[in-house]
Amino acid sequence: MQKVYTVPAPWEGRSRGLTQEFEACARTRMRAMPVSQAGEIWGETERKLWRALFAPGDAAWAGGSRGG
Repeated sequence: MQKVYTVPAPWEGRSRGLTQEFEACARTRMRAMPVSQAGEIWGETERKLWRALFAPGDAAWAGGSRGG
């Protein structure tokens, strides 16, 4: 039996199912509007957008980077 390996695509963002470009666009737009409204516009769940918003900070904390 053959094994199946999955590897992350180079354009994959930190949030599951979103690209890096979409995450960057979403973070920019969510500065100017409520997350719930952004979710309605893009057809994404509010929960997924919140995860995309906090993913860079979560990754920094997990890596031990505390800045300074």
